[in-house]
Amino acid sequence: MKVAFATDDFVHPNQHFGWAKLFQVYRGGPGGFHLWETRVVAEGGAAESDKIAARLAAVADCHLVCMAAIGGMAAARLVRSGIHPLAAREGEEIQVILEHLSRTLENNPPPWLRKILLRETAEGGDARP
Repeated sequence: MKVAFATDDFVHPNQHFGWAKLFQVYRGGPGGFHLWETRVVAEGGAAESDKIAARLAAVADCHLVCMAAIGGMAAARLVRSGIHPLAAREGEEIQVILEHLSRTLENNPPPWLRKILLRETAEGGDARP
């Protein structure tokens, strides 16, 4: 499973999705997560839809995207792309979110998260770090 974080300090998911310049992508699952890569957004045109398309392209292979905020149109496009948007609480750290996600996956994940795990397994992915 891949989880992207919109961040500018590499500690907190503190960026608005539509304005994020980079995403830190973590890979893992019930056993934990590790940093996979940092992706810089390739800017499109000035139009709002171009901004969203550039960010969608940066996280296209991710299952979850965590950010400080996201607009309705961008959230809908993420969901249509099979990516679940997560809004972080102010001051929440990426590592804390990942630890909580890992524990949730180990115990009893909610149906929407179980569906992501099943999809990843069917696609030949590995939900483990």
